[in-house]
Amino acid sequence: TLKMELSEEKTLITHSNQYARFLGYNVRVMRNGVIRPNGRGSTQRTLSNRCELTVPLQDKIMRFLSDNKIIGQKKNGEIEPIARLSLLRLTDLEIVGSFNAELRGICNYYHMAGNFCDLSYFGYLMEYSCLKTLAAKHKSSIGTIRQKYRDKKGGWCIPYDTKRGTKHLHLAKYSD
Repeated sequence: TLKMELSEEKTLITHSNQYARFLGYNVRVMRNGVIRPNGRGSTQRTLSNRCELTVPLQDKIMRFLSDNKIIGQKKNGEIEPIARLSLLRLTDLEIVGSFNAELRGICNYYHMAGNFCDLSYFGYLMEYSCLKTLAAKHKSSIGTIRQKYRDKKGGWCIPYDTKRGTKHLHLAKYSD
């Protein structure tokens, strides 16, 4: 009666407690049989029939890292951050700015996910890929880059000059 056509590859009919992909999130309805007192003298089921959004780490995040050559795979199957050779012609400030834009974009998009804290590994891979890229550009080691760009708080940042003096660009933290 609606005269609609459904695309086979875009349509998923499944049980509501199974994950379905929607707008880049994994979505499902949580069901839990645990019953707890609710503080008003009665009991209620916890997390029952609530919508859950999660980050598709393997499908989206790891594929993004791999496609953009931020990570590489060792012979034993482990992944490791690698230098992005396509950014070597940029200035240090532009390199960190590029990593910041990608890191903030993904973290801002997935900030509503229930497993957002799992993006800490994503943040780690981004930071060390950035450090390896800077080290490759300067033909040095990560330790040398950390020492060169050390800040007073135990981290590292890229200093740059403005009309009002020197400012510092830090790599974004995933939780910020």
